[in-house]
Amino acid sequence: MFGRKRDDVDDYVGTTTQNLRTRYNQHKGGDSDVGQAIRDNDLNFEDNMEILADGLTKSQAYDLEKELRPKPGMGLNKRSGGGGIPDGKPVTVYRIHTRKPGLTKRFVKWIFRIDK
Repeated sequence: MFGRKRDDVDDYVGTTTQNLRTRYNQHKGGDSDVGQAIRDNDLNFEDNMEILADGLTKSQAYDLEKELRPKPGMGLNKRSGGGGIPDGKPVTVYRIHTRKPGLTKRFVKWIFRIDK
């Protein structure tokens, strides 16, 4: 549907009004599953951050995120939809690819489940 033709089952979809590199670094330094995946797989911003849509209203961004992640727990998203975006600012919807090309889905799923 959007962006590259790539299996996104383990990816993260988010919304932000911030600079994308700033948001990526917040994820990278965080305790979330997506932050852990970025660190464990040594993923960089340039190869793994993808803009799906830019300049949206908050409502448009949440609708798109809900379309891509309609249920909690899809990919590395804990919730469906979005949350926490201020009103009145243009919103970017982005995807963080959480594995390097060539890694198999089975290998990545095993990495994420090993400490749970």
